[in-house]
Amino acid sequence: MTQEVGVYIHVPFCRKRCPYCAFVLIESDGSLHDRFVDKICREIRAAKPKARTLYFGGGTPSMLGAAPIRRMIEAEDSSHPLSDQEIADALAADGVALARRTVAKYRDELQILPARLRHR
Repeated sequence: MTQEVGVYIHVPFCRKRCPYCAFVLIESDGSLHDRFVDKICREIRAAKPKARTLYFGGGTPSMLGAAPIRRMIEAEDSSHPLSDQEIADALAADGVALARRTVAKYRDELQILPARLRHR
């Protein structure tokens, strides 16, 4: 049986480094974003993690925009996509109160299909 894991994706891009920041980052003009997202998607597909959670940190993940973040989320194991409730439950276990409806709203905004339609 494969153990569920939490996947952390470090997005190393920022417009500029803040004086207090100790994170690994690249001051970015956007030219590396597509290559970075392609590589992350290949790594997710190759590793096929049974991900309980997917966490984006960094840097400034929002610099990538919605479409690249959607691509990384959709690189999940298509045989076991997480439902909105599973995502909400996993967040609650980590102390983050987020309703299933809110998860669904974010998923809709990113134009990601519900789990029942993502399963292949």
